[in-house]
Amino acid sequence: MMKSLQEDTMITVRRLTPDQLEDYLDFFDHRAFSDGSPFYPCYCSAFNMSRERIQQEFFRQAEINGGGNDGWKKALRDSAVHMVKNGEIQGYLAYEDDLAVGWCNANDRLNYCRVGEFDLSAVPPDESCDNCQCRGQVKSVVCFEIAPEYRGKGIATLLLETVCRDALSEGYMYMEAYPATDEGLQGLAFTGPKRLYEKAGFKVTAQKGGILVMRKQLDRIIAACGNDCSACPRYVVHPYEKTDGELRYTAELWMKIGYRDHLVTNEEISCTGCKPENRCRYHVVRCCKEKGISSCAQCELYPCDNMKKCFEVTKSFEPDCRRACTEEEYNQLKKAFFEKELNLKKL
Repeated sequence: MMKSLQEDTMITVRRLTPDQLEDYLDFFDHRAFSDGSPFYPCYCSAFNMSRERIQQEFFRQAEINGGGNDGWKKALRDSAVHMVKNGEIQGYLAYEDDLAVGWCNANDRLNYCRVGEFDLSAVPPDESCDNCQCRGQVKSVVCFEIAPEYRGKGIATLLLETVCRDALSEGYMYMEAYPATDEGLQGLAFTGPKRLYEKAGFKVTAQKGGILVMRKQLDRIIAACGNDCSACPRYVVHPYEKTDGELRYTAELWMKIGYRDHLVTNEEISCTGCKPENRCRYHVVRCCKEKGISSCAQCELYPCDNMKKCFEVTKSFEPDCRRACTEEEYNQLKKAFFEKELNLKKL
């Protein structure tokens, strides 16, 4: 996602991958705590680590490294390198041009050993999640860090919008956050302030000591035929706007998997939702409109021969998509197009 925050400031948000390790380290080494923050050094890894692992990889390794600030920093940094490479640390970096200036730690709730604010000098016990039954249900946001000179410009809001959008496209049901009831440790609110989440539609659902649990239900947009528009890489209606680069990528993907025989324009690949006049071999929206319903699931004839054919043809595309796509590309297309019947059954 890209957004102009001021006339001369263009910020882009990119999901953290192992390829961005150097950007991640550069941000935490040189900009995240350049105001003399008491949390330096930190590489935002402890949320994912058991207390035993923290003792081993941080405290004991720091002693092996020679102790002191240098030994401590090396222990934290080396651990973060390993965790980014292995995909344990997940989240998003905000960039001005190619310079990382902000970070949001966001991951499946069950990948965290603890949430909310804590100090490494007194690591709380590992905790189980009492309001999340399985992976893929709750996406949690546990930390923000914005370079001091970039604070107050809406970067945290942009990061949170991106996390919520992607979580919905990945099939998550809820977003969850854990701000402090006050301004947090030393007034720095590194888990994000309550007002940030309220603005994004989060509601307080519980309080654990000085930590609030705030949750937002993610509403999927299911088309008349069962497609999940909120997961579709072509769908551009707010808040699912796509950058020019994202649309170009989708156009290239459509050609790669055989949905198009040439590279189409961004305007052609983008979609604002199904309409009766749209090209559709099954005329689903037109049929629903004529019957005064919004979805095939509401039709007394469902599944009719037309929809059975739709399901059959859609499934025939799936093997080619699996072969041509990366795992991430395939999973997105699966949620968007290959779960039609499942989505309609849930309506």
